[in-house]
Amino acid sequence: MKRVLPDLISMGHPYRPSVGIDGIEITPEIADLFGLPERKGFLVERVVPGSLAERAGIRAGSRMILLNETVYVLGGDIVAAINGEDVSSESQIARILLRSRPGETLTVRLFREGQVHEVALPLEAMHSR
Repeated sequence: MKRVLPDLISMGHPYRPSVGIDGIEITPEIADLFGLPERKGFLVERVVPGSLAERAGIRAGSRMILLNETVYVLGGDIVAAINGEDVSSESQIARILLRSRPGETLTVRLFREGQVHEVALPLEAMHSR
């Protein structure tokens, strides 16, 4: 309640930011199976059009692989950390987002085509309703 109450008072609703990415957790087994360059992180399979991720330049995969009736989309960015905190799952990303505040800019460290990149992810300022 301590976290939500100020949001309810100032904005009229709780703050729930979304980056706009879907993907999978990279485990050593997944990395070996698909020959990924990193053994941990979050593989971006899809970027939601118009999302914060798209505006920050985060890239989705484009190569689909069907394995045991599951479709994997390879070739996207691998998110390794947000604001210096290692991430590998959607829940870890969500926790970092929930600790952030409207108007902040998060730093996303990712791997793309064998190189480390850092992108700024500005969170939208929220307005009262």
